[in-house]
Amino acid sequence: MKIGIDVDGVLTDVSGFETDFGSKFYITKKGKHLVCPNEYDSNQIFKATESEDYEFWNDVIKKYLKLPPRFFASEVIDLLKKEGHEIFIITNRAENLSYCSMTKKAMMTEVKKWLNKFKIKYDKLIFSTKNKLAEIEENKIDVMIEDSPSNINALCKKVKVLVYDARYNSELAHKNITRVFSWYDIYDKIKAMN
Repeated sequence: MKIGIDVDGVLTDVSGFETDFGSKFYITKKGKHLVCPNEYDSNQIFKATESEDYEFWNDVIKKYLKLPPRFFASEVIDLLKKEGHEIFIITNRAENLSYCSMTKKAMMTEVKKWLNKFKIKYDKLIFSTKNKLAEIEENKIDVMIEDSPSNINALCKKVKVLVYDARYNSELAHKNITRVFSWYDIYDKIKAMN
C-alpha cells in the first residue's frame, strides 16, 4: 500500500505547540488571549493580525523546528516499511512562508534534516502545494494521514483519509474518513485495511 503522511499535525503536534507557545507569546507580549481554540491557524486561534502572527512565528520557529515527532511515529513507520508499504511524506511546510522569515529552500532543508535526525524513513518526500490532491493522484496514494480540514475535505472525495484527530477537525465526517488518535492506532487501522 502507498501511504501518504503529513508532517505538521500528524508527525508533530502543531496544535499543542501553537496553543502552548502562542498563549505565552500573545498573553505576555500582545495582551491577547486564546479566543478560538478550535481553529487551525495560529492567527485565527488568537485573532491576531498577519504582522502579529509573523512576529510570533519568527519568535518560535527555531523551537518548532526542533520539536520531536509524536510518540512512536518513527517506530510505526519502520514497521509499515518492513511490511512492504511505501511511505510518502507529503507536506505543505515550504509552500507558503509568509508567516515567517525563512526561505523556501531553508525550510525544505530543515524538514529533510528533521526527518533524518528523528530517523523517519520514507520512500519519497514531496513538498506540496496547498491542495495535496494532485500529488496524491500522481503518486497513486492509497491512504493519506492528514489533519488539515481543507486538505481532508479535498482528499476524502478521492482517497481514504486517516484523520489525525484534533479540535480543529473534529466535525469532519465522510465515508472515506477514519479517525486516528495515536501512531499505534494508525498502525492498527492500516493493518485492518489490508
